[in-house]
Amino acid sequence: MASRSEASTAGVPARGWLAATSVLSIGLGFAAIVALVGGSDEPGPWLLAGAAIGACTTILLVRSRLELEPEPRDFAREDVVLELTRALGSAVDASAVRRLVLDAVTDVVGDELRYTAWVAINARGVMYPLEMVGPTGRLDRANLGIEGALQGLAPVGAPRRTVDSAGHPTIVVGVPCRTGEPAAVAVVTLGPADVELDATLDMLGSQAALALDALAQAEALHEKRSEARFQQLVRHSSDAVIIAGRDGRIRYQSPSVVRVLGYLTVDLDGTSFDRLVHPDDVEHVSGFMDQLVHGAPESVRTLDVQLIRADESVIHAEVVGSNLLETPDVRGIVLTIRDVSGRRALEDQLRHQAFHDALTGLSNRALFIDRVEHALARIRRSDVPTPAVAFIDLDDFKLVNDSLGHGAGDELLCVVADRLRTCLRSGDTPARLGGDEFAVLLEDAPDMASVLEVGERILDALHEPVMIDGRSVYARASVGIATRRHANMTPDELLRNADLAMYAAKANGKGCIEMFEPSMHLKAVDRLSIRGELERSVDRGEIAVVYQPIVQLGSRKLVGFEALARWRHPERGAISPVEFIPIAEDTGIIVPLGKHVLNQACGQLATWQAAYPQERWRMSVNLSTRQVLHPKLLETVDEALTSSGLDPSTLMLELTESVLLTDSEQVLRRLHRLKDLGVQIAIDDFGTGYSSLSYLQRVPFDVLKIDRAFIAALRQDRPSATLVRTILDLGRTLGRSAIAEGVEEQIELDGLLELGCELGQGNLFGMPAESAVIDEMLAERAAATASA
Repeated sequence: MASRSEASTAGVPARGWLAATSVLSIGLGFAAIVALVGGSDEPGPWLLAGAAIGACTTILLVRSRLELEPEPRDFAREDVVLELTRALGSAVDASAVRRLVLDAVTDVVGDELRYTAWVAINARGVMYPLEMVGPTGRLDRANLGIEGALQGLAPVGAPRRTVDSAGHPTIVVGVPCRTGEPAAVAVVTLGPADVELDATLDMLGSQAALALDALAQAEALHEKRSEARFQQLVRHSSDAVIIAGRDGRIRYQSPSVVRVLGYLTVDLDGTSFDRLVHPDDVEHVSGFMDQLVHGAPESVRTLDVQLIRADESVIHAEVVGSNLLETPDVRGIVLTIRDVSGRRALEDQLRHQAFHDALTGLSNRALFIDRVEHALARIRRSDVPTPAVAFIDLDDFKLVNDSLGHGAGDELLCVVADRLRTCLRSGDTPARLGGDEFAVLLEDAPDMASVLEVGERILDALHEPVMIDGRSVYARASVGIATRRHANMTPDELLRNADLAMYAAKANGKGCIEMFEPSMHLKAVDRLSIRGELERSVDRGEIAVVYQPIVQLGSRKLVGFEALARWRHPERGAISPVEFIPIAEDTGIIVPLGKHVLNQACGQLATWQAAYPQERWRMSVNLSTRQVLHPKLLETVDEALTSSGLDPSTLMLELTESVLLTDSEQVLRRLHRLKDLGVQIAIDDFGTGYSSLSYLQRVPFDVLKIDRAFIAALRQDRPSATLVRTILDLGRTLGRSAIAEGVEEQIELDGLLELGCELGQGNLFGMPAESAVIDEMLAERAAATASA
């Protein structure tokens, strides 16, 4: 290898070889790009070979320059070129290439640099600076004078030397892009630059051109692949695409039209889109197309329509129309057609299932109520015979399920449904409301005799035995019939009246027909009315809470209160808890009602304790069976204690013995978890239930409350001979305290004191009263204590 001094004497020939090598590098790089563009969509061996040749050539070029240039400055320039070559390989866009090249120029020129600029060249060949960098960073081109150096300068190939408007030396080198946008790099120095700088800058421009061309070709390849992918998606899409002109005539169809509509391309070219539309929807489609044609550009509309296939079959289609009349590449109305016949069939099936009984195929309750509502509305609008509802309930159907199994019961229900269909007129609506309950809507009945005749036919049809698993099963039924009794009658009222009439039929021996009368089962009607009104009152928080004092029997000192629910109906007046509490328990209303009472009681006790901090009163709240078994009982109690800030030990929850006997293991688990919260447990009305002593030992209770029936016995019997004594002795044996309930007379109090009972409540000590009355009582007690 020649020494550096020898290389330096090589002079011009060596530099000529260097220039030739540079040209070869650029040429080979572009050869790879041309191979890529002209060949397949994949990079393939041409691109890899071109990249490898370009990289090797660059290495040879730099090495030759290292051998030719002995000065340290030139070694640094070659390092910059190598670093730029590596960095350009990872550039993702043209702006990244510009930044890398300008930064490289800054490093190459060094302290002599005034500024450098990336120069864009427009289609007319005019050059203008696009981005400028100085030694300290990005610059604004204002007042720098670079425009003066570029003005009148033709697009450059080889490096050109000139001066800017301020007279500073300027070198302009071309960025010889073949496929990308043409450009140049301008370098303005503080003083004259050495001649070797031109070659380095020329090399930087060539590397930038290669990078820009590669990006341009990659983008073109991406667009080409995207277009091909789009064509494949359209070609294989399950949706048909049609382009129609302003006149509605078809100008283009995607291949999927064959699959969706069965037509070939030649069948539809130039024909009107209306040709595909079912006659029932032609007018609808015409308005749809008019709205698209006269709508805003790129507006989108959707239409459900029936279309006729080539085989004359009809499909349900969803058509999405887009106004692309102003889009140069389309200039039409684009209609995307999707066959939704399967979805429509499924929707129809689901709609049928939603309004029909799955077992019998009869109308279900929702559809039946809707039919009744329409019948009543028609009656209000015209003078036609009154409709009637027959409520049918099979007698002793539970015996069939219990003896023959539920499969036999379902078979019997299907037979009943079939027989109902056979004995009704075409305009009547049979329905299965649930379980073994059926109903029939009788419309246009001329008179009550006709209605009763249908009821008799139903009973006669059901009288025939049904053979199930070789056994004769009789489907006897009770029928209640009700008709509209006033103009504003609702479907629920009509069905409810028929239901009440059916219960009257069952009460009269089953297997018969009863007509509804206003006086029929007033108690049942009243119970139903109370149930609805009670639920509404609970929802609106209209149930009042009153408090009865609990005292020490000897001193009559106040030790606590029992919270009791009271319902003051706006029309009925005060309704006894004996009347509405069982209704609330049966219907589940007791759960929100009990939560309301618990929250009110805890909040009220917290208020009283705050007003009289020296006292430590307790608040008793009753829990029913449904409340104890409700999954959110613990959460409800904890929320009431937390929101009121009440000490858990001052809350006592009362349960009757009947609650303890309901699902005893689950109740025991609930009681233990309540005890974990810190509250106290009392057994209310003790002695009236059937709980065993062994079971009582497992119950985590704190207090026994003696039922008032036993307290009343103290009026006639000697205290020592009453059950009160036995209960008190049991409480002491178990280590529990006792509270006597319903103490109303002095003789009862005297007997309790004789037996050693410490606590009690009743009218003798105070009637249940609202919080305001209790406030006055507490204030009087406090004043009396203070004066004493």
